[in-house]
Amino acid sequence: MLVDTHIHLDLKEFKADRQDVIERSFKEGFVRLINVGLNPQSIAASKKLAEDNEQVYFTSGFHPHDVKNITAADWHFLEVAAEHPKAVAVGETGLDFYRNISPRELQISAFRRQLELAKKLNKPVVIHSRDAMADTLKIIREIGLSERGGVMHCFSGNYDDFLACAAQGLHISLGGPLTYRRNDELREIVKKIPLDALLLETDAPYLAPQSKRGRRNEPVFLSEVVALIAELKGLSEADVKRITTTNAEKLFSLGINIPSETIAYPIRNSLYLNITSKCTNSCFFCVRFQKDLLKGYNLFLEHEPTVEEIIRALGDLPSQYKEVVFCGYGEPTVRLDELLEVARYVKERFKKPVRINTNGHFYLLHDKKRLKELQGLIDSLSISFNTADSEQYRKICLPRFEGDVLQSVIEFSKDAKEIIPQVTITALNLPEVDLKAVATLARELKVHFRRRKINEAG
Repeated sequence: MLVDTHIHLDLKEFKADRQDVIERSFKEGFVRLINVGLNPQSIAASKKLAEDNEQVYFTSGFHPHDVKNITAADWHFLEVAAEHPKAVAVGETGLDFYRNISPRELQISAFRRQLELAKKLNKPVVIHSRDAMADTLKIIREIGLSERGGVMHCFSGNYDDFLACAAQGLHISLGGPLTYRRNDELREIVKKIPLDALLLETDAPYLAPQSKRGRRNEPVFLSEVVALIAELKGLSEADVKRITTTNAEKLFSLGINIPSETIAYPIRNSLYLNITSKCTNSCFFCVRFQKDLLKGYNLFLEHEPTVEEIIRALGDLPSQYKEVVFCGYGEPTVRLDELLEVARYVKERFKKPVRINTNGHFYLLHDKKRLKELQGLIDSLSISFNTADSEQYRKICLPRFEGDVLQSVIEFSKDAKEIIPQVTITALNLPEVDLKAVATLARELKVHFRRRKINEAG
């Protein structure tokens, strides 16, 4: 599924084949298009497109270039249109100090007024900012956004600009410019930002991607952008599509069906199994305390799935992926009996490697003799140490068990490597953690070590 969150189908460039472009988009996997209003005529045309096409939505706003010509009646029209059921945002609004087609003071006053309207209607805002990032963010801080937040359209700032946008509740949207040969800085930024902050757009008919430069842009050309983001983030194109579509649904409320809970979920070339919401740690940095979605999946389980439900969720999916991984919003070994039964099913039917991502509390949950039950069923273990210091472990992981919990994790890791083909211990790049000490511990235990990035779960 794909969503083009910013398009201008009402413009003259689409006059000859507008409906063909829409139909072609949906045939190629797009589920929603958001046509963005620029001025009274554009808003009216965008509204009609949305009314005539079930999967097209629109926004109501005045572009900074157009505000010099806006009348009181136009403002009333914008506000009425913004209340339409298919109007999902206010905008495109903002500041353009590059071309200065409208006087700066008019741009600023119009931007403020549209931010106030978005707050009043509790709708997100679509922001245009060119050579005006500092002023744009200053006004946003003064006025504030609605609870729904907004998006910085066609983001072209630096990493600090991204952080400032994120701090104000803004997503950023990316399109064709990401693929341009001289845009190395933007590509480096994309490598660092979390994907849950990202939306896709074309800004069609403008800004076609590199291979289509000079041509009229349209939604189907987003495939080039998706492929590049997947490469930069080390994900599959399916991951990028799913995550950005989920982000668009959360921001704009487009009526896209997002599952309320997920048991089996693919990321890259692995199939993950989310079998419990219970965990024996309460790590302050854990993603489950920060957001309800991971890589576009809702992993909060409304109930603990039975073995039958887990196998039903698996379907034939394991045949499509290189491994099956027990990993979700809880500690999978809490449900050891169910885990072993499902692992046996996967090995017997699909002959696929099986991995467990665990916090290593196995010996605190079960009799030590049960470790042997993993032999032949589990091919690899990834154990979250996060530190090599027992006192620090208690402070950052907040385990529910008393005593030296890290020592128990170390003992489990040492024993596990005798029966599990590959054991890896991991640690997040938290500023207070000595990663070299964790790597040294891994060498002493004769297991692998992997450093993980904070806020990059999944």
